Amino acid sequence: MHGMIERSRPSLTFSLAKTPSGELHSGEFARDANTHSPRGHAIAETWFDTPDARLRAAGLVASIVDENARLTRRLGLWPGQYEASPWPEAPVEGATLSCRDLPDDFRKMAGLSPDDGLLIPTIEFTGERWPRALERAGVGVNADILSGRIEAGGAGLDVHEARVRRSSGRLGDVFAAARAFQSLAPMRVEFATHAEKGALLLAGQWGAPVGKIQPDLRAGMNVTEAFVAIAHACLRQFSLNAPAFNSTHQVEAVHQTRVAIRRLRSALSLFAPVLRDAAFDHLRAELKWLFDVLGAARDLDVLLDNPALATPDQRADLSARARVAHAAAAEAVASPRVDRLLFDLAEWIATGAWRRARAPRPLRDRGLSIGRFAARRLDRRHLAVTRGARRFDDLTESELHALRVEVKKLRYMVEFLEPLAQSDKARRRFGRGVRSLAALQETLGQIHDIDMGSLLLAGHASATDAALPIPSSPADRGDLLKRARREARAVVAAKPFWSLI
Repeated sequence: MHGMIERSRPSLTFSLAKTPSGELHSGEFARDANTHSPRGHAIAETWFDTPDARLRAAGLVASIVDENARLTRRLGLWPGQYEASPWPEAPVEGATLSCRDLPDDFRKMAGLSPDDGLLIPTIEFTGERWPRALERAGVGVNADILSGRIEAGGAGLDVHEARVRRSSGRLGDVFAAARAFQSLAPMRVEFATHAEKGALLLAGQWGAPVGKIQPDLRAGMNVTEAFVAIAHACLRQFSLNAPAFNSTHQVEAVHQTRVAIRRLRSALSLFAPVLRDAAFDHLRAELKWLFDVLGAARDLDVLLDNPALATPDQRADLSARARVAHAAAAEAVASPRVDRLLFDLAEWIATGAWRRARAPRPLRDRGLSIGRFAARRLDRRHLAVTRGARRFDDLTESELHALRVEVKKLRYMVEFLEPLAQSDKARRRFGRGVRSLAALQETLGQIHDIDMGSLLLAGHASATDAALPIPSSPADRGDLLKRARREARAVVAAKPFWSLI
């Protein structure tokens, strides 16, 4: 799904593993919307920007679509959710785009003037589109099958997609029809747009691991709107890291995919009073399953990345185990179970029971402003962190690990809200606060790596190396504990800076 269920004509996009199959081009399920025959037509889309990429820097996209002998200008917010755009599509005469062609408010957001000249083409999509009417009684849903290629910066990417959109009726009809569509061929809900993929191609980064994606939070958003933006940012990161599992970057891909899942789980924790419905615990459990599968590979990667934590003989055994763990991680990420999880998450985010108008008292909080709601929730999370930090010297190994998890959750929650820090004072305090949490998280993570390395080595030792000492240095761990103690004091001393949003 491209970022969200759009406000006007909601749509859901699936990526297909290969060229659309015969099942998608024939049968009672999907036929041409006008002639009831499986015909397609050519489509092309070109994205534009200034030579110094000012549209992208301002979080904007502009493109021209060439379809059925018509040229249409599209303007939107990054990453290209045109159907949710505040600017309507408009016919144009030519295939070029200049600053003078742009609406005044769009130009202002990008810091452009009418005299700044022509924009340059940066990303191209060319392909074929097959419109379909889904023949289901009482369901106003259409579909497109799209197959083509995105090109940018001298690189290219083949894309095959099925898009289901509502023409009338309920939003749930989109998902009901999509489930039937999904049964015809292997497909997965897609959260990244063509513009987003093209930007990675342009930067030479397609197929490389993708770090955190900041949600587009804006002042005045309510709790529901903010959660949807945050959840889709996490799912976009997950989606964009999937190709890296088939590259030489698999170690980092595992890490960044876990970051995406951890961030989404943190969002579920932050918004739990609003979100908790019949599906909540199941979705959270499925995310934890996948997180744990990836964690088995990540723990071994961390151990192998630190030569001081294992002897050469132990490293050979650990390397073999890491290959098995990575194979299991890649298999899990590409599995039908994850296909179902992503679909269930997309459906729940868009139409879940938590959104219903009549809801118990805690769920009515979804209408609150995100600033008011988050400040209250972060105060509680901060209290849990400071309680652990104040008794730092008395914490057991397991309690240190629990504190690390709490610090990480608080940091992710705070980072979600950073775009809401509007004043210079708020931005400075957010920056200092996030840095202090990140420093403590990093140090506690290094302590955890030493402790986890000891456990892994103890559990994986063979008969030949059972007598070998585990090379974790008590002195190193002691130094890390001293540093963490100082950083914990800094976190305790910090005022709740999120009160400024």
